[in-house]
This record gives sequence, structure tokens and C-alpha cells, in this order.
Amino acid sequence: MTNLKLTSKPKDQKSPPCLPEITYEFDPERGACRPDMPVIGHSAFEKLKEIARRQNISPEQARRLLKRLGLKPCVWRKGKLLEISEDVDPGDQSYLYPPSLGGELTEPKTVGAAITLHKLGPNGSFNPLPEEVAQIAPLELLESSTHFVIFPAETVDDLNRQPAALENGFRAGVTVFYIQ
Repeated sequence: MTNLKLTSKPKDQKSPPCLPEITYEFDPERGACRPDMPVIGHSAFEKLKEIARRQNISPEQARRLLKRLGLKPCVWRKGKLLEISEDVDPGDQSYLYPPSLGGELTEPKTVGAAITLHKLGPNGSFNPLPEEVAQIAPLELLESSTHFVIFPAETVDDLNRQPAALENGFRAGVTVFYIQ
């Protein structure tokens, strides 16, 4: 993997205290930049929970916000960024394994990234919902993007980097926002 100098936010914007920076690596198999999983210690976890509490968006409000903004979830498949079909109900089906995919984004540009928290599913499974992104991601990122991808922790090393999230029934992901 090759390190790329991609930034998760404009240089003049400061990170909230206790939140780690997000770095990216180019994954030639995916044809995409995969973010490194940041360390989510107790202070970072508490800060993320505080952000979610402050935004105070219910799951239903989050669904409406995503729809109003036209912000669509996507997945990387074989080096292509593909939209998830409109017929997928983000509240009922796993975002990572959608039953059908829509069109390909031809020249997506990265807008930024945010650390997002997702409740663990049955038996500790990772079943992120798009509404969880809208509940915690900065509104500026949501408003300035057209698409997003949730990158989960994929390895044991990734999971070991987020002990506080796991201890509290969550798993952290990095959500990358794009514009078409």
C-alpha cells in the first residue's frame, strides 16, 4: 500500500479535541483510498458520544436529513464506487451488503472524512446504518457531499485500536465523503 497525503478536513479547520487525525492509504485492489483506522481510546469515545448528544438527531430525523440533502451511501466493489440502489431501506438492511447496486460514480472527489460510531449488531456483528453517519458526522461534510462510504475496522489490529468503543457496544468506522 502506498501512503497518500490526503486530508480529512480543510487545513484551517482544527480537529475537535481528543479526536485522532485520519490518514489514508491507496489500496490497489480496491482502486480506492482506504482510511487507516484511528485509535479510539476512552477520551476520543467520550468526545464522539458528546458530539452525537449535542447534535441530538433521532434515527428518523437522520433518514429525512439524508434524503433532503440527496446524500447517497455507496460501496467500493472491484475498484469502482457504486451507489446503493434506491430500493434499499437503510433502516432495515445492512449498508455493507446491499441486495442491489446502482450506478457507478465516474470521477468522485474526496470531500473529507469523519469517525463514526455504529451500534454492534447480534453477536458483535458490524451492521452500520447510514442514519448513524448523519447522527454524528459534521453537518458541513453532509451538506458539501453527494455520496459517502463507511469503512469498517477490517482486521484484528483495527479492532484493537478501538477498545473504548467495543467496551461500550459500538464499533468505530471511518466515513469518507465524496462529491460527484
